Amino acid sequence: MAAASASRSATIGRIRVRDQTTAGDPPAPIEPALMPVEPGQPQAQECIVTCKSHEYNTNSYGFTAPLLGLFPAFPAFTCRTGEGTEQAKCPGRDCYPLGMAFDVEQVRSRMPGRRIEWHAEIDTTMREAARLASEGAPAGTIVGAEMQWMGQGRQGRNWHAAAGEGLYFTQILRIDLPPRRLPVVTLALGVAVADVLKMLTGLSPDLRWPNDVMLNERKVCGILTQLHDGAILAGVGLNVNQTEFPAPLREIATSLSMETGGTFRREALLSALATSIDSNARILATGGAVPVLTLFSAASTYTEGKRVEVDMPSGIVRGITDGLTADGFLRLRTDDGGETVVTAGGVRPLFE
Repeated sequence: MAAASASRSATIGRIRVRDQTTAGDPPAPIEPALMPVEPGQPQAQECIVTCKSHEYNTNSYGFTAPLLGLFPAFPAFTCRTGEGTEQAKCPGRDCYPLGMAFDVEQVRSRMPGRRIEWHAEIDTTMREAARLASEGAPAGTIVGAEMQWMGQGRQGRNWHAAAGEGLYFTQILRIDLPPRRLPVVTLALGVAVADVLKMLTGLSPDLRWPNDVMLNERKVCGILTQLHDGAILAGVGLNVNQTEFPAPLREIATSLSMETGGTFRREALLSALATSIDSNARILATGGAVPVLTLFSAASTYTEGKRVEVDMPSGIVRGITDGLTADGFLRLRTDDGGETVVTAGGVRPLFE
């Protein structure tokens, strides 16, 4: 029988590496071995990374993608400084320079025919997607950005959108649905995101009604849906390669990198998410709300039997969740013995 594998992680500057070893093996040094980097490697790129707390121009990347393009193995990186050139090799397979520029052409090659607009920075992808939808942009059109400086969640809340580390995009959907079904669209998007994260990371996401994807009770993804000129704007903000958050968010937010110790190719994530969103939109369009409600309930610990408090317009209400309505709203059996339907408000678990 093969020995079980173990993994160790380390951060070299902002280059995170994970070294795979075998149980029982003596500990191997995590520091990278020095080696030269040949210029002009295939798929070489130019980007800026932080190496040993300083900014360097880094080039000559050659890589393979052993797992659906998510974990590229960068054999080497070069840090060029005014004092000379530092060269190093990553010892493990999961080596990825954080903050690397998003390769939108790679995504376009994976999804030919799909319109993809990518911005270095933008106020909000929802606003630009609304403009494109008004101009008749087809279903499936994606507007994404390295950074949003007015990114929003539900009820106008701000979304922390770190440049180059998360995945922030809006996808245009054109489904013939009445406006009252918009909450079910939000649930369908949650299912779409959770499916991708489970498949590609091995994690077990939870869906917090109505629009949050959670890992270990911390938010990893937020979803926002809006109707605009007959189109549905599906906004997704996914924390991918962040290794820390501002103080107000440290106890409530997480990222794929923080949960796994690895780093992820955002291009492959976007391709998978767009396909999953399309698939779940078709389920809603052809099968109606029932299959979406069933899928969401199966993927969520929040829909039934969970003790929660809800920040409703009338104040804080506490109780136990009791399933979803036909329109995708949350039923709640309140502590005073009553029942209510939550149509809007933040839901938080209670661990009393």
